[in-house]
Amino acid sequence: MMAFVEGSLMNRACYLVVVLLLLCAGVVSAQNKPDEKKPAPLAPPFKWARPENVSDEMIVASMQKGVDYLLSKQKNGSWEDIKPDDKHTRYAGGISAFVTYALLHAGKSLPNERRLALSSDEMKAAVEYVKTIRNNTTYVRAYQLATLAQLPKTQQNQAMLRALANPLPTGFGPRGHGYFIPWGAGGPNPTPDASNTQIALLAAMEIDAVGIELPLAYWQAQNNYWRRAQRPDGSWNYRLPEDHKDDKPSEHAMTVAGLASLYILQEQLDTNVGLVAKPDRHIDNALAWLDKNFKKDTPFSGRETLHYYVYTLERAGLAAGRKYIGGVDWYRAAAARVLQEQQADGRWAPDNVWFDLDNPYVTTSMALIFLARGRNPVAFNKLEYEGNTWNARARDVANVTSWMSRNLERPANWQVVDLKSNPEDWLDAPVLLITGSADPKFSDEDLKKLRAFVDAGGVIFSTADGNTAGFTTAMQNYVMKMTNNQYEPRQLPDDHPVFGAWLKVKQPPKMLGLSNGVRELWIHSTVDLGAAWQRKAIATPDPFHVAANVFFYAAGGADAMRPRLKSTHIAMPKGEVKVNITMGRLEYAGNFDPEPGAWPRFSRVLRSEGIGLTVENVKLEALDVKKTPIVHMTGTTAFTLSEEAQAALKKFIADGGTLIADNAGGNNAFDEAFKKMLGALLPDAPLMPLAAEHPLFGDGFAGGQKLGPPQYRREFILRNGRQNTPVILAATVNGRAAVLYSPADVASGLLGTQTLGILGFTPAGSHEMARQLLTYAASTSKPAPAGKK
Repeated sequence: MMAFVEGSLMNRACYLVVVLLLLCAGVVSAQNKPDEKKPAPLAPPFKWARPENVSDEMIVASMQKGVDYLLSKQKNGSWEDIKPDDKHTRYAGGISAFVTYALLHAGKSLPNERRLALSSDEMKAAVEYVKTIRNNTTYVRAYQLATLAQLPKTQQNQAMLRALANPLPTGFGPRGHGYFIPWGAGGPNPTPDASNTQIALLAAMEIDAVGIELPLAYWQAQNNYWRRAQRPDGSWNYRLPEDHKDDKPSEHAMTVAGLASLYILQEQLDTNVGLVAKPDRHIDNALAWLDKNFKKDTPFSGRETLHYYVYTLERAGLAAGRKYIGGVDWYRAAAARVLQEQQADGRWAPDNVWFDLDNPYVTTSMALIFLARGRNPVAFNKLEYEGNTWNARARDVANVTSWMSRNLERPANWQVVDLKSNPEDWLDAPVLLITGSADPKFSDEDLKKLRAFVDAGGVIFSTADGNTAGFTTAMQNYVMKMTNNQYEPRQLPDDHPVFGAWLKVKQPPKMLGLSNGVRELWIHSTVDLGAAWQRKAIATPDPFHVAANVFFYAAGGADAMRPRLKSTHIAMPKGEVKVNITMGRLEYAGNFDPEPGAWPRFSRVLRSEGIGLTVENVKLEALDVKKTPIVHMTGTTAFTLSEEAQAALKKFIADGGTLIADNAGGNNAFDEAFKKMLGALLPDAPLMPLAAEHPLFGDGFAGGQKLGPPQYRREFILRNGRQNTPVILAATVNGRAAVLYSPADVASGLLGTQTLGILGFTPAGSHEMARQLLTYAASTSKPAPAGKK
């Protein structure tokens, strides 16, 4: 520990390379404690679930119960309870394929559930059964293909998929897919419909993602079908218009299925890399119909059911990148309804209507797929702004996110957000993507929202479509204005994490960055990356690697990916405040507030514990121990204080005030300057490391908690080794620790983010250490803070 205390922190970039390699290999783990405290177990069913109170913990508990139910019903690898006279005999194998498909998706969402790993006895038996299925009905073959596409891409598996997939296009007849493959098998297929057609398309999408190609004509035929089948109002039904009377109602389930299908087909057929968005009236009309007809309680019409509806809704919502439909958070709204409907044994009761929806294995699988896929982390939010250039490449972010999911082996989603929404909503993802080829013409109000996003820990990632210099210049001007010209953009060096945080970029494009000294607030590519994403040009992987590295950098690695409902935003909680603490943030001639959102967010954390924290900026020359007996100082650069400021700080300490300080980002320059300043200010009170038995680390004062081993970030552990006690240096004046200094970063961890390259505490470790420092200082500062009850 002494080597760390005495020496300055080395250049973080030297260690980041090693950290990233170990992160990818999964070698380095968090220090001793999990980064987040686990809540008390929740027990479904959640009959009281509502959109506003649905939490990720509830969804995980519900999924776990559903998984338990399905696995308890598995027999010899299958879920086939069909009798010879059962009306569903012709679909033999289909239920088992669908359940296996659902469990594999649940396993991706619950990576710690070992029973859902492909190597588990349960899943090995299920997969082997699915391989044996020989059934030419559309539903069964489609789910067999979709399930086997989740297996590793071995030569044997690919050959098996190819053989099973070859007949799929032959099942597409004059009016879509019927019930059999090929068309006409088992009868004349008099009733092709949108349900069979969309399930076949789902299988085509799954096998295409693993390299099993189908003829271009098949994709074109599917595209023509869905456009022909759409009703004039933008909705869909189960049949083509000529197959039913005009009085047949629009179907919510088939409308979201139709919309999802058009997006799947757009990814296959639209390789437009122009600079202006190309409108698609069918998609626009479908979105308009949904915005008008989607309600918070997920209404149904005709013979639609909850489970089939949410199963199709999830695909449409994710494919469209929409968080809101009709102003409603569709995942929260539908998840609340799904959680309400779960039974005590973990199943979702059958709908007792047509086809296999009278089987609880099917309805439970549909609910699981909805919860799992909708829960998956959001990697990117793409910003919608005025004009027709923000989305010139309609599937750019969708394609790169899909590629990342396959290569990370961790599913991820993406969303579109607009400038009308609250920046708090943008925190679903660590990265805000802005694309375009012209000046976005952001207003001052827009820039305030962008600033709020980066202040909350987010990273803005922009790329110039068509290599347009005008967009690059505009973005440079906006981010400088956004930060009040405090920071300057610079060209990123070839050893920057965006070129190697996860995957090596062989030919780094020219990229710019704007840093607050702790982390990058803005990363920009002057080179068009979106064209490669839109074309799915993975043969030239650098553009995909850059996007993945930006996400990896901002998120803190794949292990730090947050589920959809675990935003870093914390609303102001309600409840009684038992203790009030006032803390001043020291203003000085330097980068005194690199993370302005950190302490306000932490104050909301403390409020949930009954501690009211008021944070005020205070100039050094205006220090008054009676008003602010506790002050905090941080920074990222070297600094010197005027004689007047030094005198004020010295008097503040002598009068009984406490100075808490930390080294933002773990920078050498601030660390050295702070120690030099304090050495001159208090020559008779040198900074010394606190021993493990010091009261600061115990519970012997009001609000104190006995601390265990500190929770440091991986980068810090690699640089300094594991610590049994937090490294806190103190200057003792008149028998009390008047100065408490962490040479490692504390403040930026209060944002709740895991950005790579920071030498300091994890978010959970920062919360623990900051709380302890504050409550200890409040108990030892003289005079005591006003307002303490």
